[in-house]
Amino acid sequence: MLLPAASAPAQDARTGQPVRIGRLSPLSAETDAPNLEAFRNGLLALGLALPVHEARDPGAIDRRLTAIAAERPGAVMVLTDVMFITERRRIVELLTRNRLAAVYPEREFVDAGGLMFYGASLVSLYQHAAVYADRILKGARPANLPVEQPTTIELIVNVKAARAIGLTLPPSVLSRADRVVE
Repeated sequence: MLLPAASAPAQDARTGQPVRIGRLSPLSAETDAPNLEAFRNGLLALGLALPVHEARDPGAIDRRLTAIAAERPGAVMVLTDVMFITERRRIVELLTRNRLAAVYPEREFVDAGGLMFYGASLVSLYQHAAVYADRILKGARPANLPVEQPTTIELIVNVKAARAIGLTLPPSVLSRADRVVE
């Protein structure tokens, strides 16, 4: 789905074309409506459009990524899903082959050659899950345990992937990264 920008769309400095961000999701737009609407509103405020592509089975991934590539978005956001993680090498390869910048939901995508991960540290989350499991095994009721937000957020960038798609990462991004993959 491609939505028009609320105002004049932001322009890509290299091509002069309107900037769009693609979103590859395992969820339908209806299922993920509240999150999609919040993200869409944030992008529209910036003059960006958001085409949404759903891939609910591995066979749909190639078709959806081909459609995304044809739209030539300025960037792609891949959402988290077990299927996407399983197919991460293929997703990274297709986006790289089409010279598309992408932000991935898990650091394993960067390890597979993807451009960038920004999100909660899974290592930290698993360590925290172990603490919760220990509490439950010692008799704590799960309903009595507090719901907590992730405390460690990581930015991992892959310079080699950036070069492969013809992107120069600004020094400010590299200096803020928790890990830079050469």
